[in-house]
Amino acid sequence: MPEKTPASPLLTLGKSWERALRSGTATKKQRKSASPYTIRNYLKTLRLLDTHLEGVGRPRTLKKITAEDITGWLDAPAPGADR
Repeated sequence: MPEKTPASPLLTLGKSWERALRSGTATKKQRKSASPYTIRNYLKTLRLLDTHLEGVGRPRTLKKITAEDITGWLDAPAPGADR
């Protein structure tokens, strides 16, 4: 049986974020759960960022992600896109 690779620290944090979004504790305005579509899109974006950081060899822990990491991800071509 192949070994399971450990989850990225960023994606592990995403699980906590998802619970907060579902319970309504992630926002200060209202104690209302975020829309399932909002949650899905937030988590998809987090996975895309995590994949990018892994692909360019950057740390995937919240304390080590820099503004340049985010800018580089936003500037990078989308997977499968021609630029």
